[in-house]
Amino acid sequence: MQDGVELDEPDRAMAAALQLHGRAPWSLVARLVGASESTAERRVESLVRRGCPRFRTLTEPEVR
Repeated sequence: MQDGVELDEPDRAMAAALQLHGRAPWSLVARLVGASESTAERRVESLVRRGCPRFRTLTEPEVR
């Protein structure tokens, strides 16, 4: 449990898949974790609602 959000094994698998490719289509996430596309989408949306994933934006430094 981290910051009050409990993750079960499927949640951890979804999070790990998204760490590999944060913009992966549901079909790829589903294939990586052995779930259907609808299950992958539903579980990740649930994680987002619960505040589990934290998003960061990285920018390229200015080139001079």
